[in-house]
Amino acid sequence: MSRPAERGGQPRATKTSERRTSIVTQRGLLDLQSALLIVLAVLVAYHATFTVPFLFDDASILDTESLHELSWQTVRGTTRPLVQLSLALNWAVGGARVVGYHAVNFVVHVLAALTLYGIAARTLGTTGPALAIALVWAVHPLATESVTYVVQRAESLMALCYLLTLYAVIRGAARAARRRGTLRRSPRARSACSASR
Repeated sequence: MSRPAERGGQPRATKTSERRTSIVTQRGLLDLQSALLIVLAVLVAYHATFTVPFLFDDASILDTESLHELSWQTVRGTTRPLVQLSLALNWAVGGARVVGYHAVNFVVHVLAALTLYGIAARTLGTTGPALAIALVWAVHPLATESVTYVVQRAESLMALCYLLTLYAVIRGAARAARRRGTLRRSPRARSACSASR
C-alpha cells in the first residue's frame, strides 16, 4: 500500500528531503560567501605587502645555503622543519624574488582565517558571529608582522596547524556523538529539523 500524497501530488517524504537539501544548500552558500568575504578582506588589508623587501632576519634566506636546495639538509637539525621546507620550496620556485614569499605568507594566513571561521561556525552553530570572529582575527593589526615579515611565517604556520587540529577534533567529536546519538542540536539545527517534519 503506497503512502497517500499530500496536496500538490508530492509525498511527504519527498518534501522533507527537499527542505533538508534546501537548508544544506543555503548553509553551503552562506559558507562560500563568508569564505570569499574573508579572502577579500585579507587581500584588501595586505595587498601592499607583496613587494615589501626582505627585512631583518629575512636576510638569512639569502645567506643560508641549505635553503637553496631541496634536500634532507634543508630540514635536518632544525627546530622548525615545516618553515625551513616552505622557505626552500619558495627558493626553488622563485629564488630571491620576494613576491613569492609574501604570497605564501598570505595564503597561510587566509587558510588560518578560514579554519577559524569553520571552528567558530561549528561551535556556535551560526555563520554571522563566526564570520565576525574570523574577520577580526584576519585583519587585526597584530597579525601584520606574521604576514609581512617573511620569516615570521613560523607564527602563521603554527596558527594554521593549531587551528586545523582544533577543527579536526571538533569534527571528530561531532561524528562520534552522532554515531552514539547524543549530539545536541544547535537552535538552528533544531528549527531546521522541526521545519522538516
